[in-house]
Amino acid sequence: MKVEHQINAHLGGQYLEWEGRLVSSGTHMGYPYGSFAGDLLGVLVYAVGAEVGYLWFFMRRWRTIRGATHSA
Repeated sequence: MKVEHQINAHLGGQYLEWEGRLVSSGTHMGYPYGSFAGDLLGVLVYAVGAEVGYLWFFMRRWRTIRGATHSA
């Protein structure tokens, strides 16, 4: 991290080193990507559940209406 080194050199210490450690350990941006994927999966599960619920409701009502109008 070039900016990190320049700030540390200017201030005369190791004030900014946390982002460099995260990048070198491979965990940089791991949480944002993981949380986005989890949110997307949650929305997908919710959408599929809502669609299945709607189709179940619609088919039940459709069978009731078809049975009442076509039984005579």
